[in-house]
Amino acid sequence: NVVPLGPGTYHVRLAVADGEMTLLGSAFDWLEVPDFNEKSLQLSSIFLAEAGADLSDLYNALAATLQPAEAGNAKDKSAEPPPSPLQPTRRFKAGSSLDFLLFAYQVQANAQGTGALSIQITLFSGGKKIYAAPPNEMPLSAEQAGQPVPCLARLPLATYAPGEYELRIEVTDQIARRTRARTIPFSIQ
Repeated sequence: NVVPLGPGTYHVRLAVADGEMTLLGSAFDWLEVPDFNEKSLQLSSIFLAEAGADLSDLYNALAATLQPAEAGNAKDKSAEPPPSPLQPTRRFKAGSSLDFLLFAYQVQANAQGTGALSIQITLFSGGKKIYAAPPNEMPLSAEQAGQPVPCLARLPLATYAPGEYELRIEVTDQIARRTRARTIPFSIQ
């Protein structure tokens, strides 16, 4: 079901049961719907997945998940198979890597039409900062500045012990001098 929501922060709860009510499950999370009327930097949620063979796998799988093939389309047998839908997770095996992706929207452009983002990745455990990557500068062409900008990377987990963690991604629009951040909890098992 689709529920139209206006800009704001929502607490979403979901419960499911099998037909006989013998298997039950529930989940909840906070959801922020950005206000695109604000005309300043906005960020999507963070998407996490266990590292694939190539970092672009996460982007392609997300695209396949968000835009499934239309029913009834003829398929070209010689074409490559479409990417598998994304299997997001927040639990990772010790020694693995996680891929993450978020989108930056409404990046401002300078007089030449180009833009620039700075991306800072920080990892917390028990409320303490345990890793901070140097800021990654991301220059944008005029075409990129007017579109949603994917920010994706891989974080190796080999040096981290099993436990609970929080990933924080801070994105700064260098032209507008506006910073937004997103966080997401995950665990290493």
